[in-house]
Amino acid sequence: MGDRRVVSTRGRQTTWLLLCLSANLAVLSAPVRAQGEPTAPPAGDVLEDLALLSVAGRLKLTPRQIKKVIPLLQDVQADQAALEAARQQALADRRDDFRAVEEAYLSGEEPPRACLERINASLAKVRAAEQEAEAKLTRREARLLGYFTRDQVRLIETEQQYLAAQKRRQKLEGAASAAEYVVNKLSEVRELLPEEYRAQAAPLAAQVAVVVKGPRFRHLPAVKERVLYLFEQVRRMSQQEFETTLPTMPEQVSKLLDLPATQPTTTTKISREEFLRFLKSPRTVELLSQLLTSAQEEQE
Repeated sequence: MGDRRVVSTRGRQTTWLLLCLSANLAVLSAPVRAQGEPTAPPAGDVLEDLALLSVAGRLKLTPRQIKKVIPLLQDVQADQAALEAARQQALADRRDDFRAVEEAYLSGEEPPRACLERINASLAKVRAAEQEAEAKLTRREARLLGYFTRDQVRLIETEQQYLAAQKRRQKLEGAASAAEYVVNKLSEVRELLPEEYRAQAAPLAAQVAVVVKGPRFRHLPAVKERVLYLFEQVRRMSQQEFETTLPTMPEQVSKLLDLPATQPTTTTKISREEFLRFLKSPRTVELLSQLLTSAQEEQE
């Protein structure tokens, strides 16, 4: 039963994060040391530690899981170190060739063919090393997830979920929701000159309708007409009226077009970027080791 005890319950997790933050802030706020003495870590390192601890805290890893995870993460970091060494070696090996190509371009001449061929060969080796490291990371990640419970795995955004979210953000041009996307388009429409608006209003309204409802929606023509109605309304507004209405506009748009005002979010979900950072960061092993030591001391 002892190994199944969660390392960071809500109270212990909060205590651990506060202790880490307090310690790092104490170091950061310490006076400048004399030359040769230890210096404070950069603020970026403190934020990195807190981000990694946040992932560990949300996963609520047990001591048994941490013992299994640490060797695997050490392998991941060894892979990353080997990849970085390959990149640096390729740069060192072709330094003279890079310099010769740069000098040729600056002087308006064709770069030496032999230099380009050697550079391309080195870059091909680096790309092959990157692909191998990515394949290893995929296999190690699968093993890591095998150590987790179903509830823990559900907390982590999958690559498929990540790609779908990226596609959705791209479609909405970076807007947080379909309603905000429409509001952004309304702001753009207000800036069009009269002749530009006459030429672009209909196709732009059709585009907006497809983006927010999908190309297979049965009533796209009706949605397009409502978007055109919104275009006309905002173009009639004074700048003051528009700025006054802007904060409530996503809600009004969502009602008129039958859209969710905001994208549903899960605050406890561990994003793909967060989890990859957790896997690759050299700090993760040290922090997990500290958590494990702390848990073992509590058991004594």
